[in-house]
Amino acid sequence: MLFYHASILWHVPGDSWLIRFGWMGVDLFFALSGFLIGGQLLRPRARGAAPSYSHFMVRRLLRTVPAYLVILTIYFLVPWLRDGTEMKPLWQFLTFTQNLAGDLTPSVTFSPAWSLCVEEQFYLAFPLVVAVLAIRPSTTVIAATILAVLLFGIGIRGYLWTHDVAMTVDGRTLLSGDRFMSLIYYPTWSRLDALLAGVVAATVQTFRPKWWRVLTARSNLLALCGVTGVALSIGFFGDQLATLLPTVFGYLGSANIGAFPVSLIIAAAIFAVAGLFLRYHRIGRAIYAIGGNREAARAAGIKVDRVRIGVYVAGSVLAAIGGLMEAGRVSSVAPTQGYGEGIIFSVFAAAVIGGVSLQGGKGNMVGAASGVILLGIVSDILDLAQVSNYWIEAIDGAVILFALVLARIVGGESTAEER
Repeated sequence: MLFYHASILWHVPGDSWLIRFGWMGVDLFFALSGFLIGGQLLRPRARGAAPSYSHFMVRRLLRTVPAYLVILTIYFLVPWLRDGTEMKPLWQFLTFTQNLAGDLTPSVTFSPAWSLCVEEQFYLAFPLVVAVLAIRPSTTVIAATILAVLLFGIGIRGYLWTHDVAMTVDGRTLLSGDRFMSLIYYPTWSRLDALLAGVVAATVQTFRPKWWRVLTARSNLLALCGVTGVALSIGFFGDQLATLLPTVFGYLGSANIGAFPVSLIIAAAIFAVAGLFLRYHRIGRAIYAIGGNREAARAAGIKVDRVRIGVYVAGSVLAAIGGLMEAGRVSSVAPTQGYGEGIIFSVFAAAVIGGVSLQGGKGNMVGAASGVILLGIVSDILDLAQVSNYWIEAIDGAVILFALVLARIVGGESTAEER
């Protein structure tokens, strides 16, 4: 952070990678603030008492406002001591809204106060959120609130990036630095993730002390994971100026890590995790039991409806991930893509060829993966042999028909619904 701001003030060259990405360090300060402030308001709740909001606000004001007002007074009364040539209106400083009022270039006096504005706005908003959630405390509601705040921060940054910051001119994507600073870098809504990370850490420390002790016992490992995540983010996305959709979709569908496509790595990881889950987790074994005989599974105490809903949700999420990778692979999205092309029948065929029963209760992920690979090899061979699309579709249809007939013969006449 010091090197980054030194480059802004032209004290050191700004072409170093350390300086280019040094601005990310400011999020560490906000995460620390969320942790410290969150702990002050949450600890009384853990003891069954309500925090003193008046005492909290007085302590916050006395800690920051006196020094802030002294510097502000000097800048307004002694202009030649200002660190910039421009001065924002006094009301923006007094209401701590300086970070929401346009660009704060180095020529603007007291521009570093934007981070204090974020802090003060957080001091006002967070106690209200805590008070509302404390009316009827619920783990589900708290988790949903955390997820909503996280998605809001990601969503609004993505929207502003695609509509106001990254612009395509003559086929080239150009980045507007001024809009990035004024719409994304300075405003509080772009710092919600960092503040939220600190609050979540304080929540775990306060209400789940056992979890906290386990996590802090491996603090070096956690620090290594965090640094590795930052390094990977810089390595993969550091030089991208594309808009949001090409960046995300293109990465999922066409990027490579070494010699391996990202889509292949993701698919392999999903297959491995799903296979282990189905084989060793009690819910995975319950899925097999429900597929084999639903009523017997219900009699055995398995919550059939809940497990089935979970399977449908998981299937929907995996289908969405597959759609994202397909969109990145072909660089387009159409309403009939996949479904209109009959891809669902290819999925059925791959599953059946791999030994998965469409009636449920049989099969494994290794077999399913084998079916996918086999169909992919057949499709590639036909493409390399320059077979016409008409015959490719006919052969695919024959393979699918054979797989469905085979499934009917092997699985018997009844279906999972009939059982």
